[in-house]
Amino acid sequence: MLGTRYNSCTNLCKLSKLSKLSKLSKLSKLSKRSKLSKRTKLSPSGFGLKSPKLYAWADIRRKPIYPVNEIHPDRAILLGLILPEDEEEAQEASLQELVELCEACEIEVVGKSLQRRPGLDPATAAGKGKILELAEMAELLEANCLIFDGELSGSQMATIAELSDLKVLDRTLLILDIFARRAKTSQGVLQVEIAQLQDRLSRLSGSGQALSRLGGGIGTRGPGESKLESDRRHIQSRITKLKRRLQQVAKRRQLIRAQREEREAYTIAVCGYTNAGKSSLINALCASDLEAYDQVFATLDPLVRRLPQEGPELLLTDTVGFIRRLPHELVEAFKSTLDEVRGADFIIQVTDGSDPEAAEQCQMVDDLLYSLEVSNKPRIHVLNKLDLVSPDQLAGGGFFPSTRESNLKECWVSVRTGQGLPELRQAILDMVSQDWEQVSWRIPYADSAKLAIIRQQAWINQLEYGDEGILVSFLAPRPVIARLGLA
Repeated sequence: MLGTRYNSCTNLCKLSKLSKLSKLSKLSKLSKRSKLSKRTKLSPSGFGLKSPKLYAWADIRRKPIYPVNEIHPDRAILLGLILPEDEEEAQEASLQELVELCEACEIEVVGKSLQRRPGLDPATAAGKGKILELAEMAELLEANCLIFDGELSGSQMATIAELSDLKVLDRTLLILDIFARRAKTSQGVLQVEIAQLQDRLSRLSGSGQALSRLGGGIGTRGPGESKLESDRRHIQSRITKLKRRLQQVAKRRQLIRAQREEREAYTIAVCGYTNAGKSSLINALCASDLEAYDQVFATLDPLVRRLPQEGPELLLTDTVGFIRRLPHELVEAFKSTLDEVRGADFIIQVTDGSDPEAAEQCQMVDDLLYSLEVSNKPRIHVLNKLDLVSPDQLAGGGFFPSTRESNLKECWVSVRTGQGLPELRQAILDMVSQDWEQVSWRIPYADSAKLAIIRQQAWINQLEYGDEGILVSFLAPRPVIARLGLA
């Protein structure tokens, strides 16, 4: 009996040792496989670390599925609606603008459709038949995305996606994606994230009481807090934190603006429709190097450049461009950025004069400036791209509706050729000095320090050094004259 027990014990020991060894061998094999799989992981550029062409496999002995450097870009079909209150030309221009937004998102547009309807369908916006028709078109054109030229609710997007089996986007999501790509400063990143969360909050949709959570204790029986309510609470909490951080950034910008006011620098806000040439105009006037591209929303953050000239400091501020049906989430989120327009001494409004929709674009900018309560500020209207404008359009005159009403200065320029830029510079100087006064003064040498103030904040017409002092004739604003003791 003892022998048999001893033999059984030794057998058990051997079995346990064998099981341990088998486990160790399996672990070593798994570690080797994991090392191999780690070696074949993808790099951000789409190529592996060892071979110029690796495949998306976990184990090197398996059959490759597809090359990892193969790119599948989004191919989209655009859908626009013409309602009874809409004009067909305006909707066609809006759909073409949506094409430019897709190009900025690197989406290839393979088809467009414009439908006339008596009203919006509450379930799919365009109707079930139209969605199924576009799904067939997408299959023929190998498209994987449907983009609606308007705003869709969360339930409408889910219904359209279920019917068409396509990725569904709308105009607001497209603009938010562009802003997320272009935001660089901390203020811009915060503003875009707030806008994205506000948009997501408006699209939340739940599943009734299916995802409800029950609490514990007396008085907590029932459906409890649903996941929809929980998600909404988390998003609102995140928005509150981001707004608090954005207020801190806005305070720093207010300090910068206060320093400019102490220096009595003139701030000029350059605003207008997107892709009208605002950054290019600032580069031409200030000899600066702002990023300027032929695409929508190339600039998101307010950038300031100094106009090189003698006398007072003139600062040109580049602002975010406007567009048709700008999402209200972005207008709310970018209020701190648009404060640069509110705090400016006057505005330069830029419009692409060669665009057939230029008059409508100008009217949209006027409406947005009115909503920002800055429409009463002095303005210079600049029509860019003069080299692309026909002589008949130039002969018409009075291009801007607001120019015809207020008789403000209207300047045609071409940033590419430089035509009209000297006249625009002179118009800016005339706008700055329209409330100034001409003063002649003999400064005693004991007060010669005041000459430095005159050089910084006035335009000197005459300067002579005599035996009794310095004779200076200059043009200066009234606050500067009062500070010099001449008022």
